[in-house]
Parts: sequence; C-alpha cells; structure tokens
Amino acid sequence: MDTIEATELIEKVFKLKWDEITSTAGSKIIADVYKVLFNSEVCQTCKGDVRNAYYAIRNHTLNPHVIKPVMEKSNFQIKNNGIIIDRNDENKMYSNDNLTDAIAEKLLTENPALAVRFSVIPESFPLRSVVSKETHEVSKTAGGKDADETSLIEMAIAEVNNETDRAKLVKVAEENGYPKNEYQKKDLKQLKKYIISKLQSA
Repeated sequence: MDTIEATELIEKVFKLKWDEITSTAGSKIIADVYKVLFNSEVCQTCKGDVRNAYYAIRNHTLNPHVIKPVMEKSNFQIKNNGIIIDRNDENKMYSNDNLTDAIAEKLLTENPALAVRFSVIPESFPLRSVVSKETHEVSKTAGGKDADETSLIEMAIAEVNNETDRAKLVKVAEENGYPKNEYQKKDLKQLKKYIISKLQSA
C-alpha cells in the first residue's frame, strides 16, 4: 500500500462516527489501517479491540512523536500489542515495534504501575512498588490469565483503592489509554470504580 492509499484510509477512520466504529464496515477500515501502522491484526468482531485500535490510530496519527520501528528487539513485551505513552518524556509513544530494553526499564522504573501493561517482563528486571520480582515471573503457559498476571492486577486494584488523589488516578487512566470522555467528569469514588472495572476486564 502506498502513502496516498494509507492516508486516504486514515482519513476514513477520522470520519467515522462513534456508532460506526464497531460496525462491520468501520471495523474493517480500522483493522486495515492498524495493520498498515502497526503490522498487527485486530479482531474485527471484538468491539473492545476495535475501539482500542481506533484510539491507537488516532493517538499515533495526531501525536508528533509517532512510532518508528527499531531493529533491536526488546525482551519486554507490551500486552495485546498495545501502546504506552511516556508522559515524562514529551508524550512519546511506544509499542512492541519500537520498544527497547532500555526504554522499558526506564518506563517501569519511573512508573512501576505500568507493569500491568506488559505481558512479558524478564525475570532479571527488579520490579518494585506495586509489583515485585517474586510476584511476577514470566508465564510460560498459553491461554487465559495466569497466576502472575492475576497477582499484578490484584495489586494494581489494591493501589487504586488506596489512592486518595484524584489527579493521580486520572494519570493512571491516561497512561492506560482509556477514552477521556469516559472518566474525565467522574469524582474520586466513581473514578476508582471505573479504573478497577477496566483492570478486571483486561
């Protein structure tokens, strides 16, 4: 696909109305653009995946710090081929295409809570704060949530429950890529319930 065709497809994504995003036609457009941008497939019948892909496309296209693939392959892996935005470094965006070990270590050192966004973290990396090396070992089994991932989610939920600063919870929601219109008007109690429900369904 050449640049002109890709640009036209991206423009179609931006023209989609909210109720068209998960329609058959909308899902196909989003999946096609996501494939071009991130070289990853999107389940077109999974509404949650399609919406996540939609926001990833918008963030990638509108953010000047677009993702550029790197040759070095990281030993860390972001869950579900997602995107992590580094709020501490000019909102730079990282996916499995441009993630390096150095970047992943920086992200997790500055914000250990981001551990729940990773499907693979090397055992050699010393996790701290919300998770620890003892409670997060790389899963070697396929299928649903393993015990380690469940532990991470439970610990993240506990930390959300104990948080009393709404601004910090807003930052958590932003870092996880949740749609702003879903949480920006919620009070502290509502925001906690919202984030916890998202973590439980991850």
